[in-house]
Amino acid sequence: TISGGNRGINVSDKTMLGVYGSRIEGYKDIGIASWSNTVVDVKNVVVDGGNLGRLGIRIGGNSNGIIKDSTVENNTSDGIGVYSSSDLWMGTTILQNNGDNGIEVYNSGHIYLNEGVRLINNNNNGVSIGRNSSAKIENIEITSSGNNGLQIDKGSSVWIENSIINGGKTGIRVANNSEAHMYGNMISNFTYSGIQVEDGSVATIGGNNDSDGNSRGNTITGPIEKGVHISSNSQAELFANDISGYSKTGIEVNRNSSVRIGADWDQDTYSTIQRPEYGNTINGAELTGESVEDWQAGIQVSESSTIQLHRNLIENNSGGGIRVSENSVIELGGGNIIQD
Repeated sequence: TISGGNRGINVSDKTMLGVYGSRIEGYKDIGIASWSNTVVDVKNVVVDGGNLGRLGIRIGGNSNGIIKDSTVENNTSDGIGVYSSSDLWMGTTILQNNGDNGIEVYNSGHIYLNEGVRLINNNNNGVSIGRNSSAKIENIEITSSGNNGLQIDKGSSVWIENSIINGGKTGIRVANNSEAHMYGNMISNFTYSGIQVEDGSVATIGGNNDSDGNSRGNTITGPIEKGVHISSNSQAELFANDISGYSKTGIEVNRNSSVRIGADWDQDTYSTIQRPEYGNTINGAELTGESVEDWQAGIQVSESSTIQLHRNLIENNSGGGIRVSENSVIELGGGNIIQD
């Protein structure tokens, strides 16, 4: 056990550090801090800020880190910070009860989050990716975040698949000229939106079945106000998603945005039984114990926006399947089923 002091462990200037089977606690500033071209390997370690320490683990200054089989918790700011052209690979680790983000990646940082990573009850975002940073995320869980489950901001990019994101204000937020690719995720139980794409950002939400026949669409369910919200000069494509449990709109597009909802590929071989592989299912039925607005819509398009619709099922919306207003355009392709 390493206890007390301003920093538990501090390394810099081309140092290699291995921390194994240890506990780090009682620090005031940072539990494990790396600066300037270091390599850090952390396995089977508990880093506990005790609600007094500021930051659990820092990987910064063109450094590299590996964290596995560990717990980072109870810091007043972030659990882990990855900064300034640094890389972090993480597997089978819990980040919980931190005062800001579970993980923050900033200023051209890069992270790889793999199976067994769990982010629980972090006060701001579960994962925050900002200022030209990137992430590849597979098979993780983000639950009970105070703000967004996953935030991608300021020219950053993320690939996330087969993950669970549950609880908070918004599930995945893509903002300020950022890019996201989302496949096979379960996104549920948010105050506002399951997925929000805004401010000149781009997103691919779902895709055709993989080579084994497994769906690559996302399941987005409530209780939520809006399933997917695309706004402010943004673009998105939605394929094979199942959107339900929303009180206001399944998909909302506004402020000069454009969205392709469903695909008309493979017209020569397409069969109607394949519809869920190409189009989206947008179901406004009330969840047990929840209510919906009288004007609830499956899709709402406004403020000079454009959508294309192909092979979608839109059903059970109290105010109608599709609502278009304020100089917006809808291109209605084939194979759509609207039942309200």
